[in-house]
Amino acid sequence: MNLYMMVLPLHRKHNTLAVVGHYASDGPMIVMGENQARLAVSVMAGIRTLPSLEVMSHSVQFWNKASSSRRSGCNKYFLPGFAFMDAIAIAGGFYPSFWKIFLRDPVLAWRTWNGPYFAAQYRLLGPGSQWSTAREVCHTAYEDGFSCAVNGKTNNNNNQHHKGSRGSKTKVFRVCLVMSGLVCVSLLGWRRVWAVCSQVRIRVS
Repeated sequence: MNLYMMVLPLHRKHNTLAVVGHYASDGPMIVMGENQARLAVSVMAGIRTLPSLEVMSHSVQFWNKASSSRRSGCNKYFLPGFAFMDAIAIAGGFYPSFWKIFLRDPVLAWRTWNGPYFAAQYRLLGPGSQWSTAREVCHTAYEDGFSCAVNGKTNNNNNQHHKGSRGSKTKVFRVCLVMSGLVCVSLLGWRRVWAVCSQVRIRVS
């Protein structure tokens, strides 16, 4: 199908036609449909500009090939849902970038990238974003989702995390400490790899 992000036809002079949610996928259809609708509205409203026809054609070919290669038969067109959701978000300018979220809420950045997918994650940034509401939904969904698996722990819904309590500051400090440690370890590792490569070059020469 010659539809950019399965939404906008390629060879139309004016982008006034959008197709939403007409495909099969292994991901949440509601989230993908919402992302497609946001992309279409932002393009029609002039907020986002589509890339060149060549870039869109390559994108269409990629997703057509990725979808058709997963199944056989009459129902072989099957999109990889989670990768496709992120691709639509990148095209629409509302991709939940880890570092952009990290600068505003490190705990939320960690939960967004290491927790389950939520529709609210795509409402944190970009055109039409709702930071406060989406942030609260993401935190609540993450905490409620894991509270049922923790034995003897209940959720009192007092929203202490969102009010900047002492526990929240401690969590932020711990996340920052862990991130700093990972960065230091990665830098030391790269330095060691570089040293080994330099030694190999010297020996070869």
